[in-house]
Amino acid sequence: LLCFFFILPVCANAADDARTVRVGYTVHPGFIDEEDNGTYTGLGVDYLNEIAKYTGWNYVYIKGSRTELAQKLQDGEIDFLAPIMKTSARDGTIYDYPTQSIGVAASGLYVRSDSMQIYYDDYSHMQGIRVGGTPDSFQMTAAREYAAQHGLTFTEVYYKNYTEVRNALDRGEIDAMALSSLYKIDGYRLVATTRLAPFYIVAKNNHSHDLLEQLVGDLDNDQELP
Repeated sequence: LLCFFFILPVCANAADDARTVRVGYTVHPGFIDEEDNGTYTGLGVDYLNEIAKYTGWNYVYIKGSRTELAQKLQDGEIDFLAPIMKTSARDGTIYDYPTQSIGVAASGLYVRSDSMQIYYDDYSHMQGIRVGGTPDSFQMTAAREYAAQHGLTFTEVYYKNYTEVRNALDRGEIDAMALSSLYKIDGYRLVATTRLAPFYIVAKNNHSHDLLEQLVGDLDNDQELP
C-alpha cells in the first residue's frame, strides 16, 4: 500500500529562487533510482520535480545509509534527507519534519516468493522466525510491535543496509525481512503488514529552515498521484 501526495508551495517567480538543493536518499528501489545515463527516476524524484516547478530548485542526489546521511545532514553536507518515517525519538531531536508528509507507506514482513513456509498473517509459522533489518529502522520497530501484539517472538538480525538484508534472505540466513512498501523489488512477497505510517523529506533539527519553509509554503494544491 502506498499513497503519494504532491504538496505544492506557492512561488510568484520560481526563477528568482533558483538554487541547488542537496538531497540525501537511502536506497529504496522505485523511490529514487540513479539510471545508467546519470538521470534519476522514481516517486521521490517525481515529487521533487513537481516542487521544482514552483521553487526553481535544482537537485543533487547523494546516496548513503541512514546513519551516514543523518551525519551529513548534521554537518551541513546535505539539505534534505528522504524517505524518513516519523517517530517521537526522531522528531525535534534528530530531524525537523515539514507539516505535510509525502505520502503513506506500509511497513511489512517479506519472504522470498518461492518460499512456501509462511503465508500472510500465518502466526503459527511466524513464531521464532529470524527477521532481518537495519539498525534503529522504523520497519524493525514495527515488526517488534507486530510480534508483541500477536504473542510472537522474533530473532532480530541486523545488517548495514537493505541490500545486505535481501542477500541474507536469499542465502537463508534469515526467514523474513522488515521492509517498507517504498522498497520496490521483485521476487519477494508480503506476509504481514506491520504498520501504516506517513513518510517525509526532513531537514536538520534546530537549523535555519528557509528551504524547509519553502518546501511546505502556503499550500496551493494537494493532489494524490494516480
